[in-house]
Amino acid sequence: MTGNFKRVFGERKPVIGMVHLGALPGSPLYDPAGGIAALVDAAAKDLAALQAAGFDAVMFGNENDRPYEFEVDRASTATLAYVIGRLQDEIAVPFGVNLLWDPLSSIGLAAATGADFVREIFTGSYASDMGPWAPDAGKGHCQTNLNRPAKGVGPRRSGRQLTPLGQRDRAVLLEDVAAIEVTVLIEMIMDRGVDGGKLLQSFYVPELRHRTLSSSERLM
Repeated sequence: MTGNFKRVFGERKPVIGMVHLGALPGSPLYDPAGGIAALVDAAAKDLAALQAAGFDAVMFGNENDRPYEFEVDRASTATLAYVIGRLQDEIAVPFGVNLLWDPLSSIGLAAATGADFVREIFTGSYASDMGPWAPDAGKGHCQTNLNRPAKGVGPRRSGRQLTPLGQRDRAVLLEDVAAIEVTVLIEMIMDRGVDGGKLLQSFYVPELRHRTLSSSERLM
């Protein structure tokens, strides 16, 4: 495992629980009647349940901002940062962020909130349901190496200093780790409930299998 991975998660493979916020402002499914207060309340309940169940870490995401975009609306990014800020004192485990499908906004959100890790698609070219998809790996790499904040005062969470993105031992990018280190992501289904550690004991994680592509497959 990489040094950054161990710094955040230790020696074992973590189980990460998802805090999927409701649709955020700027997306078509946003509920103006419930407003920001409803988003904060729902996220707080998910966070409390996941931490009580014994998850190793949590990740905040905008899964309900459908249809997804390659460049996330600024209002959505700002709102997710606000919600995480409201919950900072309640977060007791490492946390990460993911803004679908915008790697640069995800990195920026991590820097603003003091996140411990980021998950996104940073490299490759794909034919997706949103059209051709080609993340700019160069921009993502440059942004993670920006020495922010300029005066070296990093964001804080629960009174402790967090490592800003771009400095030594910066936040982990989950897409950078080897396949064997990939985390199991668990989506919280509220109507089923969570029964403490029993939920984690029930998971079966299959052995990772991979093979070398043939020459014809590499040419596809």
